Amino acid sequence: MFRQAAFFSLADSRPGNPADEFASKVSWSARWNVNLSNGRLQELERIASRIRRQFKVYLEPKVDILRVVELKFSTFYPDFRFVVIDDDDQVFAKNILAFTQFDPLQIGVREAIYRLAANDDPRARFVLAHEFGHLILHDLDLGAKLFAGARSDFEALEIRFELEANIFAAAFLIPAWKTNCMSAEQISASFGVTRALAEWRLKQVGALRAKGPAMRGGCSSQ
Repeated sequence: MFRQAAFFSLADSRPGNPADEFASKVSWSARWNVNLSNGRLQELERIASRIRRQFKVYLEPKVDILRVVELKFSTFYPDFRFVVIDDDDQVFAKNILAFTQFDPLQIGVREAIYRLAANDDPRARFVLAHEFGHLILHDLDLGAKLFAGARSDFEALEIRFELEANIFAAAFLIPAWKTNCMSAEQISASFGVTRALAEWRLKQVGALRAKGPAMRGGCSSQ
């Protein structure tokens, strides 16, 4: 079974705050998005928007992602569990900050990430939104495809899954239609994300609007 049917969020090798270490995923997204078609990127935007509506947070600028994952998701899937792992737990490698698992259905996070998210740390919020993306987008069938393919296919599909979870997280935390006429600094403050993610999201939204009619909006001078 593919990694016990799980996706893991890993810290890099630098010392320091685990959520700071996870920030490298934002730069990975910026490099990887050339691997997704414009149609798939548009689809991820629509999915993120639909999930915001489903969880009744569509109009909220700063989504309480911890509440969505810890409390709200179980109202749709009663078997879902949200697990907080002790920072000293030896079952998982220390560089695992969070994981999404499908059998059983659960998201697990390190205690340090949980505490940071509870205090609105923007990087910890992104960790949770990323895992939530795996839960929404990916499933055991996709995991089985990974396991059954050649190693090159395995790596390409794994990268794709991670990228899609990143794109979903950015779209869920920062809805495109709410970014009109906003600077990266304003987005960072309003949506509870890092300045780096806000800057990347602005570029991504601009590129999507330039490529298709599905992404309306923009800032026009008065």
